[in-house]
Amino acid sequence: MVLTMKKYVFKKKRLVFLITVFDFVGSLFSWPLKFLYPKKKPETISRILLIRLDHVGDVIMSTVVLRPLREAFPQARIDFLVANWAYDMVKNSPYLDRVIPFKPAWFDRERCPSLCAQIKDLLALIKIIKNGDYDAAVDLKGDLRQIIALFLAGVTYRISYGITGGGFLLSHHPEYHRGCHETEHNLDLIKVLGAVIEKAKADLFVSVAAEKTTEKILKENGIPERFVVLHVLSAHNQKNWQNEKFSHLVRYIGVKKGLAVVLIGTDRDKKIVDDVIAEADIHAVNLCGKTDLETLAGVIKNAALFVGIDSGPAHIAAGCDVPAIILFSGMNDRCQWAPHGDLVRVVYPGDGKDLSSIDSESVFRVLDNILD
Repeated sequence: MVLTMKKYVFKKKRLVFLITVFDFVGSLFSWPLKFLYPKKKPETISRILLIRLDHVGDVIMSTVVLRPLREAFPQARIDFLVANWAYDMVKNSPYLDRVIPFKPAWFDRERCPSLCAQIKDLLALIKIIKNGDYDAAVDLKGDLRQIIALFLAGVTYRISYGITGGGFLLSHHPEYHRGCHETEHNLDLIKVLGAVIEKAKADLFVSVAAEKTTEKILKENGIPERFVVLHVLSAHNQKNWQNEKFSHLVRYIGVKKGLAVVLIGTDRDKKIVDDVIAEADIHAVNLCGKTDLETLAGVIKNAALFVGIDSGPAHIAAGCDVPAIILFSGMNDRCQWAPHGDLVRVVYPGDGKDLSSIDSESVFRVLDNILD
């Protein structure tokens, strides 16, 4: 087995070295695993687990696998293990039997977990997987901790990428194609199970109850039938555009296009969004903190257009087939991580550049092409 630095996605050389050593030593002792965990043919699989425990946008992109996997295994039980904060995005999927919420310490942005906390959550994850008695499990991220959990839980058919280490613990690890979009990475994993991909897309489903709540929110806030949604703030500063440019955009949409403007975000974004609206000096609706994730999806689904930065709401717009303009920072790989959809237009400053180099007029032109 040949191990190279390029096989991993880590940027820190020390971490790459440690994982390389870990995989090399593990590979030396991995041959007995073939006898302990023999491979099954896909047709014998009746209980399947999908895992995606990171962020909302990543979970939305992973929904691309749900329909083709259900079509390939119409009688199987298919469960999806996701982080608590992304649960609302998949809980209504008709292709799943059960969605299991979990709060992994290693992806929790609200705390800096200790090693003990991470080990505790890893043991809890192993227990959840083991109790499911799954024939096959697909870790859609390629995360070493989750791969270890699949192995220790005794899942026979373990599919993922070894891009953070642990490839020797998998029964199947297809080639990871760098430069491909994350949806393609997800689809390549379920092809191992025999799923046939014709035309797959991310699918989001809003419940009837959430749709009614959305209607109430729109009515109570005086939002007309045709409106534009703006999302102006991300948890990562490198993804954000200047607030004054968003103010220019709010005014352009309201005055030049004659459309209502609705701004979304969390409760802690409310003050900054109020400032953006005040600077625009026109009426706009601030819905920050007034929706949960599912009703936020309901609001976006009803919009004529979404404009925002690279964050969860942008992926919601793409998944709901809403025309969208995404301001995507050059600090991230657009080819892999940008929201994906036929109605998505990405405004990109160039590799390695932040959004400060994008002027308001550039976004106006894209907006004109969509709305005119």
